[in-house]
Amino acid sequence: MKPLFLTIYLVIIMFFLYNSAFSQGSKLSYCDSAGTMPSFRFYSPSGALFCPDSLNKKNTTVLIYFKTSCPYCAEEADMISKNIHDFPSVDFIFLTREKDTASIRNFAVTHKLENIQRVKFLQDKEKLYYTYYKANYIPSTHVYDKNNKLKLFTENVLSREELSIYVND
Repeated sequence: MKPLFLTIYLVIIMFFLYNSAFSQGSKLSYCDSAGTMPSFRFYSPSGALFCPDSLNKKNTTVLIYFKTSCPYCAEEADMISKNIHDFPSVDFIFLTREKDTASIRNFAVTHKLENIQRVKFLQDKEKLYYTYYKANYIPSTHVYDKNNKLKLFTENVLSREELSIYVND
């Protein structure tokens, strides 16, 4: 009887250790510091091509893969909207596979991110995101410095404080 209880006890302990390690480790997942921004081709809702050459070379870039129906994406968009002035040298790119441009525009308006020059909403019409990135969840956030070097990759919502750590030089 004792070996059975001991086995169950060990299994429970291992389960909690495993769960604890992965739940805390996923909040901020660091990527290879040698990672650079891929040469992508995304599109504005109006159909205009947007590629790395379209980025402001003096700014940090935050790429957020999102869905308009995602409550976590909405939370991150609200955080950025409320704190956009705290990040004057940051360009925010919201990227989605969604085809409905009206939904994308409504998301931008709802979260008060429309008509902000440093905020772009783009479509992944060619479904290239998964070719470039190994993200499995939304929102997925990539922070690139001014030299297009990857500073952070996370598949969670970032707080203002967490984001400021990675975008401020």
